[in-house]
Amino acid sequence: MKFACIEYTTKTGKIWEPKDHPNFLGDPINEIDPTSFASYTTALSGKHVPLTGLILGQFYGKTFQSINQKINWKIRGRWADYPLDYLDQFDTILAVFDWKRGREMAEFVARVRKEKPEIVVIGVPTQPFGQLRETWREDSSNLRNLINFFDSCHAIISIVRDTIPYQQSFTKTPIVYVPQPYPAEFASRKWKNLSQKEQTIFVAGYTSRPDIVAGHLASREIQKKKPEFTIRIIQTPDTPLNLEIVKNTKHDIITFQPWQQHLEFLSQNLIVINTDQWWTRGRIQADCAATGTPSVGGPSDAQKELFPDLSVRDVEDFSKISELGIRLIEDRDFYEQVAERARKRLVSYNFAQTVTRFSKLVDCIKNNSVSSYPKFVWENDVLVEEK
Repeated sequence: MKFACIEYTTKTGKIWEPKDHPNFLGDPINEIDPTSFASYTTALSGKHVPLTGLILGQFYGKTFQSINQKINWKIRGRWADYPLDYLDQFDTILAVFDWKRGREMAEFVARVRKEKPEIVVIGVPTQPFGQLRETWREDSSNLRNLINFFDSCHAIISIVRDTIPYQQSFTKTPIVYVPQPYPAEFASRKWKNLSQKEQTIFVAGYTSRPDIVAGHLASREIQKKKPEFTIRIIQTPDTPLNLEIVKNTKHDIITFQPWQQHLEFLSQNLIVINTDQWWTRGRIQADCAATGTPSVGGPSDAQKELFPDLSVRDVEDFSKISELGIRLIEDRDFYEQVAERARKRLVSYNFAQTVTRFSKLVDCIKNNSVSSYPKFVWENDVLVEEK
């Protein structure tokens, strides 16, 4: 497979290839994401390509094209047509939809389908689907751009199993569940046993988001019963820090950490509570599974798949959050059972299995048989094709 993952832009603004190191060893701040869709680029030995490079002619050194495009954008608020010849080296594209550039991404995949019909185009949204829904309230064109994008792809990947019926109602393009790849073998090196954990509760997520209030409240309730425990909260750069709920508790503010450091940090905590997001992949929960730290949290994909016994639904299950936290502290057998189950399940997300699932989807598209693409179910904590 000659593969490219194409986003509107990348952190470097340049093409990234996993020649020197895999994405999970890259600089997560300035180079590439360690556990996001860049993982496909590593798993499939492809290229991570910014669409802006095609638009501005950067891959060909066409200075005039760049100048012309910038003039077009300034005058018309949109780009002029640009050559797609660079794409001739690929037979498969994973196009990543970003609502902030939804129109441009939708127009791009529509052009590829028309002008390069031999290329398989698979789409996936980069923002959590719950977050995408919020953007529709701000501007209805955001929903229209998403639908246009969906309609222009051969297939859409959903990384959240529960969203498929909802998303499928928007489009005739098949939407399939493919778990997001995760560097399970590498991350699991940070595993710590219960005896190595500290008496801490990490409340994950951006404190500016309203859903995290449930996590703060639950951690406070746990601390009332277990005063020896300290609450930990991350200070995220350029994001307001709301400590109203925990201001009278014993808590620590932790400086934002790059991924590998964050893995080490997660491994130290006894419990993670994450009510921050909904209808999302659940990166933190995947990291928790790798590090042996149980996560009690809202309905992200990794939470429900890796920690099904600790899954809650925010306010309506609020009392359950603190109850599960107390049980994890007091019941060693339960703690070790859910931690080990998550570690075993995490292997089903690794790169090797990602390549198999993704390649099968591409074959189904080429054979016009996406309807036969399998559904996946857990059997003995292994994700297998439904029989």
